[in-house]
Amino acid sequence: MIWDGDYRPEGLAAKYDNGTLFANGAFLYLESDDKAGSNDAKSFWGAQLGFNTAIADHIELIAGVSYYDIPVMGSMPFFDADDSFGNTLAGDGPYLNNYEELELFAELITSLGSLPLSLFVDWVENQEADNDETGYSAGFKLGTAKDPGTWQMAYIYKDIEADAVLGLTTDSDFGGGGTDSKGHILEGAYAVDKNTSFSVTYFINENGELETDYDRLQVDLKFKY
Repeated sequence: MIWDGDYRPEGLAAKYDNGTLFANGAFLYLESDDKAGSNDAKSFWGAQLGFNTAIADHIELIAGVSYYDIPVMGSMPFFDADDSFGNTLAGDGPYLNNYEELELFAELITSLGSLPLSLFVDWVENQEADNDETGYSAGFKLGTAKDPGTWQMAYIYKDIEADAVLGLTTDSDFGGGGTDSKGHILEGAYAVDKNTSFSVTYFINENGELETDYDRLQVDLKFKY
């Protein structure tokens, strides 16, 4: 909900995990090495703390809290001055808000028969925005497309208000990319063999105050080598 899976920022990061407690911290640049180190480079930092524990036989709980400080208020949108990816702009074009994003997340991992099952929820609020500042997602995943002949399916509902997160870095597929979108994600995948899988994802989303329909069918054939 906060980060696109293809986003690879530059900077420094550290993590700790002892099997029960985990922590992550990072100082990163929003843009790549053409700006990193220059006077107009925009950087941000984030920290995360959580735990992973068994609460019953074959039931595992992962939960935690994250905080990201992205100070972009007064800056023009990155890469395209006319596209803020759903975020609110001031009258003359720069970002109206900073993005101090507080996130709470939890995942319950168990099984349904012989299939692994996970239930998850994610919530975020921008502490610097007065309106349209929250977002959430919830869903499940059943099965795992890992070994040949295995499959998985998933369902996610997501609602991201305009200034809940920085639109530039959120999922570029959901709602066409950016914020101010809500709707459903349906996923299915099948492992053809150990290194090849086939997947289908269908987005049923609505964009903006007018709730414009946005539907996307995405088909992937993935190879690992």
